Amino acid sequence: MDRAPGGPDEALDWAHAHTLGELGELTARWLEGTIPHQPAWEGTRPDAETEPLVPVLAALNRAGFVTHYSQSGMALASGTGRQRAAVSGFGSELLLRRLPDASLGTDLVCLVYPPGGRLDGLRIPISYSEGVAGTWAGAEMRPEDIREFYGPACHRDAVEALLGAWQATVIDPRWGRNDLLWDWLRDTVCTPGGPDR
Repeated sequence: MDRAPGGPDEALDWAHAHTLGELGELTARWLEGTIPHQPAWEGTRPDAETEPLVPVLAALNRAGFVTHYSQSGMALASGTGRQRAAVSGFGSELLLRRLPDASLGTDLVCLVYPPGGRLDGLRIPISYSEGVAGTWAGAEMRPEDIREFYGPACHRDAVEALLGAWQATVIDPRWGRNDLLWDWLRDTVCTPGGPDR
């Protein structure tokens, strides 16, 4: 039975998604606030710091880069720490393998992994407070983590699509900068003439 968008069973739409494209659309809708649930996130909405990024993140998801993590570049409210802008997600080999070459000539660090979770990946600190790293990014999401986060809510075809997808993390290494990464992603992934999808 079809349900109207925004209905009480909207979170169940994840169970009907079969492809990365459908997962990307659902992630975009969650970011935009039209559905209340995202399997890889505990809350009903992204963190407040993510709100200004919603347009570019939703566009990324609809363009084939299905995000599962993002972070703004900023100084922390306490004044004793900072964050690096970063994003991680899933996509096709064709799309994600082109990102490192497209990032040449920028300051961005672009890490791309084939499916399978066979690599440990890099761990780059992307937030710190009081001189201690608090958040790290760069490692791929392991198959067991994909199954744990997405398996209970998503159709098995969608979980298999994630398990078979390539993964990428892109990080701006400059602490606190919050424009380069998002502008580059918009131009590279979301704009016609960017990497083929």
